[in-house]
Amino acid sequence: MSKQYGLHPEVDGVEVNDKVIQLCEKYGYKTDKVHLINDDALIYVNTCHKKYDLICIDLFNDDQVPEGAEKENFLIKTKELLKKDGILLINRLYNKSYKHATAQFYKNTFTKAFPNGRLIRLDPNCLLYWKLEQVG
Repeated sequence: MSKQYGLHPEVDGVEVNDKVIQLCEKYGYKTDKVHLINDDALIYVNTCHKKYDLICIDLFNDDQVPEGAEKENFLIKTKELLKKDGILLINRLYNKSYKHATAQFYKNTFTKAFPNGRLIRLDPNCLLYWKLEQVG
């Protein structure tokens, strides 16, 4: 983004695995604009007091989404971390093996927390998208 668009956003990356944090630091992914937080995302959303323009969620243990990340409460807490006009993106597997589970999560959980949310297919994955639009 810096080179192509001249943007220099601050990024908070939450990662539960301290080895991943160490690799990011070793290979230069931690900068003055990139803050790596060694925490469980499920805990972080409940303790964080910052507001974000964009939240990207990509939570997997191998090919499984942690159970807590599929709870409506987690989604609502995440929503509370968005600034006005903030955007939420959740990456989900959407290939043959996971299409039904993702569609059920979208229909039964995601749209309850985010009534105007959308499912955008990007085979073999999809993005669940929602924008906090406030009037006034």
